Amino acid sequence: MCILRLGVPLYRHYGLYAYRVDFQMRYPSLESAPIERFEVLEQLRALWHGYKIVVEITTGTPAPGIDTPADLELARAVYAANATPTSD
Repeated sequence: MCILRLGVPLYRHYGLYAYRVDFQMRYPSLESAPIERFEVLEQLRALWHGYKIVVEITTGTPAPGIDTPADLELARAVYAANATPTSD
């Protein structure tokens, strides 16, 4: 965490998104919010329309994301190299 002037904290954003089906069905029809367009954060649309989200502050740094097929292959290789064999 970094502290900006006047003691305002600055946090790095990362998220795990889990939605109920009924919300997923409604979300596309919700009008985009001005703050969502400015910040480019889709969860701001939900907040703008009165939905609640859960936010937690963590002390650690998240692992790198898996955003491409190459990232996925790297993650698979890391997990395979660290996997503990099980005995059946």
